[in-house]
Amino acid sequence: MLIFLSKQFILILKGAAMGGANVIPGVSGGTIAFITGIYEELINTLKSFNFKALKLLLKLNFKELHRHLNLNFTLSIGIGIAISVFSIAKLLEFLFENHPILISSYFFGLILASIYYIGKFVEKWNLFSVTSLIIGFTIALIVAFIPPSLPIEQKDIHPIVIILYGIIGSTGMLLPGFSGSYILLVIGVYELMIKALNDMFNTMQDFLFMIYFLSGTAIGLVGFSFILSWILKIYKNITIALLTGFVAGSLLTIWPWKIETENTFIRKIPEISFDLTYACLSIFLGLITITLFEKIASVKKK
Repeated sequence: MLIFLSKQFILILKGAAMGGANVIPGVSGGTIAFITGIYEELINTLKSFNFKALKLLLKLNFKELHRHLNLNFTLSIGIGIAISVFSIAKLLEFLFENHPILISSYFFGLILASIYYIGKFVEKWNLFSVTSLIIGFTIALIVAFIPPSLPIEQKDIHPIVIILYGIIGSTGMLLPGFSGSYILLVIGVYELMIKALNDMFNTMQDFLFMIYFLSGTAIGLVGFSFILSWILKIYKNITIALLTGFVAGSLLTIWPWKIETENTFIRKIPEISFDLTYACLSIFLGLITITLFEKIASVKKK
């Protein structure tokens, strides 16, 4: 019983890490899932939300449904994400507003370490895998240079469009190095999403916005899981190399020393100061965090 509770608690922590990462532009929850050793199980679990699950539900065969949907895993990860999104996310928002360089440096360290831990899953480096790595890196760089749009007003958005935004946002939960939050920032809906998230229990308008958005997220997660599962099964080596490229290219997106203007992000080289020392320590802390996550995942596999 204690072992079961310990396993579920660790899964909740991993879900919380994923949830917090998904809220931050430039950081991918998929990256966290990959380096903590739950990525493939997450993909396969999401894929199990299919017609078979519906049939089991209609037959009231809850025991088989529980097994089919891997509910111990699903609920633990879901609880962790929910706790993070509705609590840690507010803390992260506060840190980004008041200590942007330090928190960005920490996530920079997370992503930097992730390049190695994801890349080592590439079983064979050849022309195809290297090309895939370069393509992923290039795509991530292109995304990093896309200028942010002006924030969109909630009253101007149709519910179907909000659902589409949710589908876009779900990409960061499944694609390592591909930040759904950053894409939402680029298209001008990120601030609106954060506001609706924080106020969803205060106003009906924000509540409905989040219902539509979360519906799109659920659709995106299940839909992408089928695609990714198929790709990983047939082209696993090339796909992981591509994801490694995504992660490496996303370093530019989360680069701590940048200034946001109306048209673009201006990235600069930091000046030597005490602030730089603190930022480097924060990067080191991020590196250590990922290393610990990877060690925990390795122990669980054994």
